[in-house]
This record gives sequence, C-alpha cells and structure tokens, in this order.
Amino acid sequence: MALRVGIDTGGTYTDAVLVDADAQVLATAKALTTPNDLSIGVTESLLQVIAGRATEVGLVCVSTTLATNALVERRWGPVALLLLGYRSGAMQRSGLEDALAGDPVHFLSGGHDAHGDPLAELDESSIRALIRRIAPSVGGFAVSGLFSVRNPVHEERVRRWIREECDRPVTCGHELSAHLDAPRRALTTLLNARLIPTLSGLISSVQATLKRHDIIAPLMVVKGDGSLMNAQTALERPVETILSGPAASVLGARHLSGELDAVVADMGGTTLDVAVLAEGVPELAPHGASVGGWRTMVEAIQVYTHGLGGDSEIREGAFRRFVFGPRRVVPLSLLAHCHPHVLDLLKGVLEQFGADTRDAGFALIRDRDLVQRELSPGQRQVLELLSDGPLLLRSLLQDAALRYPLDKLVERGAVAMAGLTPSDLAHVSGTQNQWCQAAAVAGVDVWRMRLQRVWGWRWDTGAAFARDVLEQMSAAGSFAVISSVVNEVGLANQPPPGTDAVLRWVMDDTRAGLLDWQPRLRQPLVGVGGPADTHLPAVAERLATACIVPRHAAVANAVGATVGGVMRRVTVLISALEYGVYRVHGPESVSTHTDLDQALVVASEQAVVCARAQAERAGAGTIEIKVEREDTRAYGDDGTELFIETTVRATALGRPRIPAPDSGSRDSMAVS
Repeated sequence: MALRVGIDTGGTYTDAVLVDADAQVLATAKALTTPNDLSIGVTESLLQVIAGRATEVGLVCVSTTLATNALVERRWGPVALLLLGYRSGAMQRSGLEDALAGDPVHFLSGGHDAHGDPLAELDESSIRALIRRIAPSVGGFAVSGLFSVRNPVHEERVRRWIREECDRPVTCGHELSAHLDAPRRALTTLLNARLIPTLSGLISSVQATLKRHDIIAPLMVVKGDGSLMNAQTALERPVETILSGPAASVLGARHLSGELDAVVADMGGTTLDVAVLAEGVPELAPHGASVGGWRTMVEAIQVYTHGLGGDSEIREGAFRRFVFGPRRVVPLSLLAHCHPHVLDLLKGVLEQFGADTRDAGFALIRDRDLVQRELSPGQRQVLELLSDGPLLLRSLLQDAALRYPLDKLVERGAVAMAGLTPSDLAHVSGTQNQWCQAAAVAGVDVWRMRLQRVWGWRWDTGAAFARDVLEQMSAAGSFAVISSVVNEVGLANQPPPGTDAVLRWVMDDTRAGLLDWQPRLRQPLVGVGGPADTHLPAVAERLATACIVPRHAAVANAVGATVGGVMRRVTVLISALEYGVYRVHGPESVSTHTDLDQALVVASEQAVVCARAQAERAGAGTIEIKVEREDTRAYGDDGTELFIETTVRATALGRPRIPAPDSGSRDSMAVS
C-alpha cells in the first residue's frame, strides 16, 4: 500500500509527515514558511520526511491556514464585485460593504426571482465594456446574481464574457452555496475571488516541488469540513479552504490522542482555534464558517477562531494589562535568527533609549511581488528603504508621511511587521529555544524600560515581565476556550445576552473579593500546534482539566490532512409555481413539471449525477452516494395538505483516487 505525505503550510511553519496505510506516523519535519517563495519551506520539510522513499508515495495531502490568516489579517489583492439584480441596500447586510474595503462594486441589470424567472435581461455590450475597463486594475472578478441558486444562467453568461474579454479568474456565487441569502452569498463569492492568488501560490509551489523530485502522486487539499478536494477544484474554490488548517488539526487531534470526547485547542502563530469532539465527530457550523468577523456560506466544522497565537502582536492596555493579537507579527527572536543584524539594532536601542512606542518594532519586505503595479511614490520609498533588510520603525518612520504607504504595503501583504510576541516571551522564560534568545531578551528589556518611563510600570527582571505577560496570555486563552464551549452548547440553546461579558468578569484575575471563581471543563483539553506544549497546559490548569498534548502534536494538522476523504454535496430544490405546477431548480438547468413524482425523479437524477461528477472531478475513486429528501408542507384551514417545496440532497463520498504505481501519470497533479 502506498505511503501518504501530509503537508500543512501555516503562517510560521510548514510541517510535513509521512504516514503508512493506517495513518501511523513514520517521519515528521518542520521548516520555516517562506512567504515570498513557499516552495522553499515546502521542499525543505518534504525532503526530510520522504528521505529516499519518493517512489513509495501514492498521495500528497495539504492543509493550510493561509486562507484563514489572509482574511483574519485582511491581507488580499483587489477584485471587482459584479452584482446582478441587487439593490444598493444589500451592501449594508452581512458585512458586505466592510468586506469590500474600497474595491469596485457594480450593480448590473439581471438576476432572477424566487421561481428562477429573469428579472431583467443582461446588457451584453455594456457589461463587456465594463469588464475591459476595470480588468487592468483588479486581480479577479466575483459575480453574484439575485436568486442564482434558483437559476444560474446569468452568472454563467457573465463568467463567459469575462473569460472572453480578459485573463482574470472569476468566481460565481451559485457554485459556492445552494442556500438563499443573496448578500451573504455575495460576500462568500467576493472572499473566494480574493483568495485565489493566495492558494494558487501554495499549490503551484507544492506541485513544482513534487515534479522536481519525481514524486508522481495526486495532490489533494483539505476543505474546511475536513474532507479533501484535488488541486484543480481547490484553485476554483479556495474559499472552501477557510478553516482548512483547523479542520485538519481536529482530525489529527482525534487520531493522535485517541480521544472521542474532548475540547481541541489548536494554537498556531496567528490564531487559537477551538472545536468540540463528540463521539469522535466534530459538528459542522450550522450557518457556515465564520472567520475574520464575516459569516460565510462555506460548509466547515464548527471552529471558534480567536486571534491569539504564538506570534500574536502584544500591545499594552490599561491598568498594567496587555492585549494580544489579532494581528500576527514576526517574533523578534525569529527575525534576529534570520537577520543577525537585528540583534545589534536592538542593543543600540537599549544604549540610546527613547520613549518611542515603536522602539522594538521592525518592518521588513515580506513579498515584493505581491505589489507589482500602481505603487505610490511613498510605497516605492518604503520598499527601497527596506531593500537591505529589516529596519527599525523609529528609523523608517523618521518621515511621518511614510506611515500611510507602509500601512498599505502591510495590508497588501508585501511588507511584514515584527515585534514582541508570546514566542519571544517563551524564549525569555526558557520554554522555547529554537530562535535567537538574545534578541527576545533585548526586546523585553526595551519594553520594560519604555513602560516604566511612560507609565511607571516596573518589573525587576525580564523573566518577571515575561512571566507576568504569559500569565495574562493564559487567561486570554482560557477565556477563548470557555467562551467557545459556551457558544457550542448555545447552538441548541442560545446563551443569554451578555454571557461573554459575565464570563470575562468572572475570569478576571484582578477582581479579588469574597468569592473565588474557578471554571471547570468536564472534558480534557487536547492541545495541538507548534506552541501547544508551551502555552496550553497553563490554559488547562485555569480550567481545572487535564491537558493532553499527544506525540506529534506539533504536526497534527499535517497528520489530519492524510486521514480525510472526498465529499461533495449537491442540493436540488423543487418549488411550487402554482397548484399542480412544479419547478426543479437544478445546478445546471431549470425545468417545469405538472407531475410531482416526475419532478422528484428529475431532481434526484440531477443531484446524483452532479454529486458524482463533482466527487470524481475533486479526485474521488470509488464513490458511494447517499440521497436525502426533505419536504416542506403546510395545511389549509380545511386540513388540506399543501406542497411548499422539497429539497433533494445527494452526498457523494469516496477515498482519494490513487493511480497504480506503474501508471506514471501526472495528470492528477496538473492544473490548467
């Protein structure tokens, strides 16, 4: 039986594992993620685990937090949103206007009504002219039509025109969700269009690495629900990889720990993701994945994502308190590990100390290629100043006018910020040691001196400072876990308003009085992720429960990527146009029938055929299909049963298709 490789590309590390047919771990490796060229980190970790066994690899599975992190950090390129049949008021719903963030949106005639009939015809000549005008300034198009889930023809037509007029990728809303709620579907479509370049870079890097080292194996990507899809499908639907990393981590945590009932906490560089396992199965989010403050229509496991990770930015708050995240910054210890001159710059700050809040902050080029056009003079100046390596913010921003162009470059992902993080504090306390401890110590000393000078806060040693801040981080982590569990329970019975505020008050260590509050988690906390050993035991202690950090926990995401299967769902709706007239809203065609049984046959056939085709296209081998039917009916005053609608759902399940060892085919790896 062929071996499997699991790869997880996170914000800080790229992990790889080699497992056998029973998903038992044979080898593990970690390499620093290299954002400017992901193939470097992928190649380094991959070569460590295969170690001469390339010909035995039959499948490569990838999970990633890149899409999730891009949305949490609002790091994306410009796209154009085309809305067919929408009214301008839709922008105020579902956070659509906030998510647009100044990118162009155009309201066009078209769209359909609830029965799938066109509201207005499309104006082909004006739409084509619009496409030609805006294509040079955007990286892609998102097309969402009113009631496109009832009739997708207008979205399909506009997509064809876009492809004929330019080479930009295009996303259509009806492909991403079968549910109503046009503004939220438009939001999901917009985010998908933005994520295509992010995922394309990862997939291209992995494919190039596999080809370069003669690994002939299909490449699969983990979806947010834990199932798999092949590389081509992932490039078309990158939004489905939202929470891919957390989904893989939950599967990996279950597999590595053997726990069927537990709270899983996956801590990475950027986020802390919390999920609940019940009888070995994580629940799906009932209303779609929520990330970065937006509720999408993406099917994903119910994961509660908090901007709290090992590389979270630390900021001071009021009353000797600290705030963590949600932005990820490069730890000072890692920065100095990669750029040794950073340590000298920090020592220089200590020798010539000022009260500037930017004293321990740095900026560095993350990926110059992400910004290839329309650079302002200020942005060009920032990139020029950073061309020789990381620079202290106090030096870079001597010209205050560079602050705005710097912020725009950070927003686009071309420049990264570096500063003090929990990872640095762990280096000071001695619980981490893989990077430059001296830089972490210097960074902490800069912070101590500045806070004493500005606010009068005093710590006798750097170790005392690190201990104090890490205790506050464990408090923030325990609140994240307990609030996630409360919300999980509340899915069936909504917790009363103000519950989070009460929990935060109860768990605040500064409130000493006659009562001692101690939340207790009744299930163990299974900790996975790189910083799990460092930060999560203290979280579990605060919650009076056991902390299980299983062997290979640091690469649980990569392990989880290897244990999933392919799953595609297709939903077909039958609605009543009038008494005795039924309309089947299929994913590819709309038809009208006067016999309900015939409509049911047509709907079932369409659902099964499309689900099977999607599963095969997504890389499934032997496929099993399950068909479910849900009827919605009402009753008249005389007791007569009235047909409202019927939903037919086909779910196609299959293991990834692995070519025969002697096939020598790379077709499954190709991306057109």
